Amino acid sequence: MPNGAVPGDGIAFGAPGIPPRWTSSSKEGIGTAYSTSSRIWFTVSHGILNEVYYPTIDRPQIRDLQFLITDGKTFFQEEKRDLKWEIDYIERHALGFRIVSSDPQGRYRLIKEVVSDPHQPCVLIHARLEPAPGWRGRLQIYALLAPHLDVGGWGNSARRFQTAGRQILVAWKNTTYLALGADVGFSRASCGYVGASDGWRDLSDNYAMDWQFDRAENGNTAVTGQIALPRNNEFTLALAFGDSLHMAVSILTQSLSVRFEEHRDRFIEQWHRACCQIHDLEKVSCDGGHLYRVSNSLLLAHEDKTYAGAIIASASIPWGEAKGDEDLGGYHLVWTRDMVNSATGLLACDDAVTPRRALVYLACTQRADGGFPQNFWIDGTPYWSGMQLDEVAFPVILAWRLWKADALGDFDPYPMVKAAAGFLTRMGPATQQERWEEDSGYSPSTLAACIAGLICAADFARARGAEPLVEMLGYANPADAVHLTAPDVEAAGSARCMQLAIERSGLQPEQISYINAHATSTLAGDLAETQAIKLVFGPAAYRTPVSSTKSMTGHALGGAGALETVICVQALRDGWIPPTINLEHPDPQCDLDFVPNQARPARLSAVLSNSFGFGGHNVSLVLGAYFR
Repeated sequence: MPNGAVPGDGIAFGAPGIPPRWTSSSKEGIGTAYSTSSRIWFTVSHGILNEVYYPTIDRPQIRDLQFLITDGKTFFQEEKRDLKWEIDYIERHALGFRIVSSDPQGRYRLIKEVVSDPHQPCVLIHARLEPAPGWRGRLQIYALLAPHLDVGGWGNSARRFQTAGRQILVAWKNTTYLALGADVGFSRASCGYVGASDGWRDLSDNYAMDWQFDRAENGNTAVTGQIALPRNNEFTLALAFGDSLHMAVSILTQSLSVRFEEHRDRFIEQWHRACCQIHDLEKVSCDGGHLYRVSNSLLLAHEDKTYAGAIIASASIPWGEAKGDEDLGGYHLVWTRDMVNSATGLLACDDAVTPRRALVYLACTQRADGGFPQNFWIDGTPYWSGMQLDEVAFPVILAWRLWKADALGDFDPYPMVKAAAGFLTRMGPATQQERWEEDSGYSPSTLAACIAGLICAADFARARGAEPLVEMLGYANPADAVHLTAPDVEAAGSARCMQLAIERSGLQPEQISYINAHATSTLAGDLAETQAIKLVFGPAAYRTPVSSTKSMTGHALGGAGALETVICVQALRDGWIPPTINLEHPDPQCDLDFVPNQARPARLSAVLSNSFGFGGHNVSLVLGAYFR
């Protein structure tokens, strides 16, 4: 028999158990100590403990931990399904909880306080069972735990264990271990396979714990311990974790050796120190500042304690009750969009230190191409591989906010900013995915973030002495939808596009120094564009140079507008007009100055670039030379 094992009924039956599932993502609370040495986080939902995360905030290790109550003869109840519960915070800043669960028939109520050990990875539940008159001495209470160690329900093993004169339950998978025990001890304990030999199935059958299996290995397991209730019906249940059996058992025993009240006081004291500098909104808010205080603490709680600055989106698994080991991800990953929103919220609370840690972490996670993974584990390993451009823009915005708040310290974010801006300009404006992972293309939300990010990046660049190559003075992108492929022979749509762009630039047509025409060398297209230029420019059309750089580059289709914008930038910067090559026999109706065959030096102040696509999708840009 293994060292510490307790004699019992041997190996549980029903291996490996039913397929494992996680639990609801509808959380009523997340708790953790503020100390970085207590590397554990717990969640609360439906009146019970849900996922517990260890040793980093992206690694859930259990499905849930709840109490089962019976009188051994006439009824059996489980907390999450059968009781009514109320949840409140134990203190105004601290993320510990007081949960009161009541029997709908009035036979008892269960009062719990939940905190974590302020210095070790152990969750503590102090409970008091209050029987109604006539029920004292008749109730039994059991702890039921479903391990999902190493982020999965399959492959878990468990056994009963004896340590320091106390019977406890342990579980393990690979090198992750947990230990469950009570300060008053377990009078009976068992390990089983979920759906076959677990404690819920045992008790629900005849209201008695008939099985005491000493182990269940390599499956979807659950462990059950009957609390040895003292006369006052109070006890403390502890759930500890470690990277070895000895570590988990030692941490459990150490935590239970300290009175719960001492743990709770230190837990609260830590949160007071963390939150003492935030604004006092008690007198100016309708709820006495409660939502503000809790929100601040909640954002702080989502930062990891090993990877400083790593803030996950949420300690939850969306649709967890329908997900098993095949889908390990969820909101308990880093998403740069959510992370920056959290950091910005903390910055609004006058916390500049945590947002700076977040920015440093992001800079260390950035890919070589300047982008960021769609989401990733705390150690930087990508999970989903999609590209969401707003998640590249948001870190730039955070860097700018910290810069303007004079909160960067000695950290220089400019290399990250420059690389991210380059990625946005290369890969945008269409995004592979918008923020809900459903659609590609031009997402208003994504575009807004990207524009803001590029503006922030430009501000950084100017502060470094960089000067803009040109200025965007005006643009227009109407659609005339005259025909699926053919241009409007009367040129009304393309003329309207150019006219709008020029009006928005604040210039007059005669102030345009050069026109980079769409000009694809098609008879209908070139005639229509020539006519549109005459409609917009009037007599000035004959004085304004026009050329087709497609004569040299060919038609780049969807990339033509970007390519020709770069050519216009070069023309403005270097003072030359690109030619229309191979123009030997122009059509008599195309009688403007098309700069035939030879580039021409010129001092340009503003240029117009046209891109006219199928279906009347027209775009005109007005670019201006940059002068200090």
